[in-house]
Amino acid sequence: MAELDLQAQIAELRVAFAQSIPERLEELDDSVTALEALSSETSIADIIEAYVLITRSAHKLNGTASTFGFPFVGGKAAEMEAYLEKLQNDNQNPDSQTCDKIKVFAAEIREIAIADPDVPL
Repeated sequence: MAELDLQAQIAELRVAFAQSIPERLEELDDSVTALEALSSETSIADIIEAYVLITRSAHKLNGTASTFGFPFVGGKAAEMEAYLEKLQNDNQNPDSQTCDKIKVFAAEIREIAIADPDVPL
């Protein structure tokens, strides 16, 4: 009986996560837009903060998607997170090519989520 209750709770959490994916994708898009808005005159601290925000969004999406049975969303978010961490470690300023690649990751995550019938997009 307890196992059935646990399975029901997990199923509810999975549904709640699936319903939150559009909001999480919006958060990711907002982070990309903020990164893109930085200029060559932006301080290093502000650039790092922008990278931290977008990396955190990708990390949270990676972890929760993988936990709740959305491995393809989680996998692509993990790729994005690794790319962002490399940019941070290299202290790379976000030029248009970098922002375009980040946008591609975000678009691919969205496409994968759209393809999943459990995600209400």
